[in-house]
Formats: sequence, C-alpha cells, structure tokens
Amino acid sequence: MKALTGTPLRTLGNVEAVVARVGFRGWKFVVGDLGDGFYIQPRFFAPDTETGINATQTGRKWYVSPFATEEEVVKTCWLATEVACRHEAMEDFKLDGVSIFHPHTSTDSLVEMQRTSPLVHRPDKETNPSTEKAIAMAHDWQGPVPSGIASGYPEPTVSFSVAVDRLGIDPNDEYTNSSLHYVIDKLVLTGYIRAYRLKGQHARYGADSIIAACKRREEWMLEVGKHLRRKKS
Repeated sequence: MKALTGTPLRTLGNVEAVVARVGFRGWKFVVGDLGDGFYIQPRFFAPDTETGINATQTGRKWYVSPFATEEEVVKTCWLATEVACRHEAMEDFKLDGVSIFHPHTSTDSLVEMQRTSPLVHRPDKETNPSTEKAIAMAHDWQGPVPSGIASGYPEPTVSFSVAVDRLGIDPNDEYTNSSLHYVIDKLVLTGYIRAYRLKGQHARYGADSIIAACKRREEWMLEVGKHLRRKKS
C-alpha cells in the first residue's frame, strides 16, 4: 500500500490522483475546480426513492483546500460517502409508509412543524425497580450522631466516587454515569454495601461494608457481572 504524504496537493491533477485510489461500491468521486480550491462529489447508480427507477444519484460538493494533504482528501471522500449513505437512509426510513426524516423536506416546512407540533419529552424521572428499591434502602438518617463520627452517619462513610474506586470499578472503562449508579444501587439492594443519606444530600456508603464487599468480590461480580469489568491493571 502506498503511504499517504503530508505535502499540500495544490493542483487539480494531484487531487484527482489521490481520489482515483478511493473505492466504495463502484461509486465515482468527481473532482473539479471550486473557488480557490477544488470539490469532491460522490456519484452512484441506485433506485430513485420516489420512482424506484435506477438512475445516477449525486451527493453534495465537498470543498477541498489547495493546501489539503493526501490524507485530508481521502478523509473528505469518506465523509462524502458517509453523508450520502445517511441521506439515502433518511429517504428510505419510513413510519406508516412515510419518510419522516426525509432530507429534502424544506426548512420552511420544518420551521412550521416546530411551531405547530407539540414536542415529546421523556418523564421527569425514570428509574428501574432495582434502583428504586436501592434508593429506598439508602434511608434518610435522622438518628443521634455516634461518638467520634462527626459526619452525621452511624458509621464512617465515603462518597459515591470513592466507593466506585474502592470497589475496583474503573469509571473510564466503557461506563456511563448512570450505569455506575446502577452497579452501586445493585450492591446496596443485594446487601453487599450499606448506604445512608442525610435529607437533601447525596447518598454515602459505609466504608466498612465496602471493605467486606471487596472480600466477596467474586460473588457480587456474578450479581452485576454484565455491568462490571475488573479494574485495568
């Protein structure tokens, strides 16, 4: 495979030479002059979405600077391909036989639709039953403050982020914030760790119960294994 260089192409012939190396499903990438630079336009043969008759389809023209490198030209071809494919998908995707995301819908129509059509929102709060039970177990603590514990909880506690770290869950290992909360809630629900919450404050987690949970890690990993991965070494 010929390596791509970082040298500016500058001429139409140089851009055409790079584009000639690009291939996708038999598509053609047309190159031409545009302003102070060039353009790349994908063309392909496919059924027309309105008539169903095979015809030449053309994507938009993508500007290419005369200072663009070979790699930038190749990636512009990829972007042109990706957008053209998405365009076709928006035309073909239908609900009750109607192309609801049709890319040729006029902007005036879209503005009018936004003005006259109600917006759809998700419920203000959405939790799964396991999370709700776990939150219920993270009870509001209103008892007396034990001697030597100034936090207001019946035992030493740690924050959510510290709990995640001490349990050996890597927050950067394909986890979203919601899935991390799910894991912790599941461990509370199954009794592996204890949770407390002062009114109006975030839940905190029993430090001693986390230590105990770590000793039974293999057990609780089976409970929530599909949501967990061992912390990378």
